[in-house]
Amino acid sequence: PHPPRSARSPQPGSMSNVFKGEFKVTTQSLMGKADVKKLRSSLQAEFPELTKKALDGILGKEEVGVLKCSNGSTLYVPGDGPAAFFDDGFGGVYPTLTTLWRIPDMMPELVTHAPVSKFLLPKDRSAGADMMLPGVIVPPEGLGPLELGQKRCIRVEGNKMPIAVGKMLVSAADVKGSGMKGKGMEVKHVYHDSLWAYSGRKVPNDGFLADQVVASEGAPPAAAAAAAAADESDEEEAEEEEAEAEEEPMAPDELMNYCFYAALKTTCTDAELPLSADKFYSHHMQPARPAKQPPLDAKKSSFKQIGKFIKAMHKAKAIAVREVKNVITILSVDRAAKDYLAFELRGSSRAVRASNTPADGGGRDEEVVALRTKPPVVTEVWQPNSYTKPLFVEMGHDKADYFTTQEAHAVLDRYVSERLAGAAAAPSRSAAAAAPPAAAAPPSVEGWLADAGIPAARAAGYASALAAEGFDSVRALRAGGLAAADLAGLGLTQPHAAVAKAALDGEVRAFLDAAGAPAAAAAGFASALAADGFDSVRAMR
Repeated sequence: PHPPRSARSPQPGSMSNVFKGEFKVTTQSLMGKADVKKLRSSLQAEFPELTKKALDGILGKEEVGVLKCSNGSTLYVPGDGPAAFFDDGFGGVYPTLTTLWRIPDMMPELVTHAPVSKFLLPKDRSAGADMMLPGVIVPPEGLGPLELGQKRCIRVEGNKMPIAVGKMLVSAADVKGSGMKGKGMEVKHVYHDSLWAYSGRKVPNDGFLADQVVASEGAPPAAAAAAAAADESDEEEAEEEEAEAEEEPMAPDELMNYCFYAALKTTCTDAELPLSADKFYSHHMQPARPAKQPPLDAKKSSFKQIGKFIKAMHKAKAIAVREVKNVITILSVDRAAKDYLAFELRGSSRAVRASNTPADGGGRDEEVVALRTKPPVVTEVWQPNSYTKPLFVEMGHDKADYFTTQEAHAVLDRYVSERLAGAAAAPSRSAAAAAPPAAAAPPSVEGWLADAGIPAARAAGYASALAAEGFDSVRALRAGGLAAADLAGLGLTQPHAAVAKAALDGEVRAFLDAAGAPAAAAAGFASALAADGFDSVRAMR
């Protein structure tokens, strides 16, 4: 069995998450003034909430770089900052998460439950899922004007910061006709993908965890605070900057320890392990440094080297490491350790911290806010493939049905007990005498191979190899439509594969050729057998 395909495929001229894998910048250039003006006009026309002042805060008055990427996308980068917008390669321009975290309300949104975010985020080098309509929380006022191809962002209930951006695959008419079913939005860019990593692996608040995004009332980062202050007076901005400047700097060892645990809780997932100590330091600890703290420098700490610090964390049983030829590799993280659980990101709210520790078995969502609808239950189901469909059909199921793992196992068990193991008890002599003669049972694969002229010892081995691949009956072999090369690939020798293929096709002439009869004589034998009614291998048996 294999997992079923999605019921709704991406539209032509489109592709889900263009940043699902690593990419490289192939060419770089600067936009001319006319092109920058055209870009600004198109962005303001498409996103009415993006005011001229807010756009100035994002693109600034510096030159805008154009970065062509190996995945077909284009990044628009103001000055030395992170990418602000991207073209998906099909003409659609979208804001990056970095931009959305500065102006969260610049585009329409879809709101989902925190548990659903686990499926949207990339993991194990996969792209993450698109947004399914059953996972969308519909507010009392509705979803607003909903159009096919409309650009929207996704956020988790209780967290103002978006986690993904993409375009709608359904319209209001589609939703009205079929209900909240199927795929709703095609995700173009999501937290934890390669564009997020390229932009510095930043997080907007303490709700953005390593494997999901949860509700958060934590303070936004300095970039978001600056964007929010764009519409305020210069006096208010100065007061905020003065208040931020009063934050006491951490000691080097304290800052190393903070960045270590912040990296483990935000960006370094178990899927990225094993990971070298140097890469963990540069890709995870460095970006985890708080904005108003001094640069993170292992040389200024008492450890002097990142390797010695990582070994100290290993000795404290926070992580498990391995050292081979002076290369230290982090193998695993103890996420149940006391220090890991007690660690809190700066700016986190007490309410959110309490919600991360369920009390009396209660769930986090019920403590923070009562959800308008219950989170959807995601169940993995399977559908028979071309090899196993005949088996499920024989047991009375539709070949297009879906089965949970337990249900599929139950069908297989019933097939074995009813078709392979035979009746549980033999019928009585009187019942056997009264019953009409039963039809001959279909031959086993081993018997069928032996009937085809393959030695018994070889036939038993071939039958075991074929059964391991799902071909446990002659019917399954015929349904598979295997060629001689396919049979050879399943363990049969080339001559025996040719014999088996001829027997499957039922052609007497091919069967005789494969059995080694002289070509001139085989044609005569086949004609003579057909004249006597033996016009197929089955008839010969």
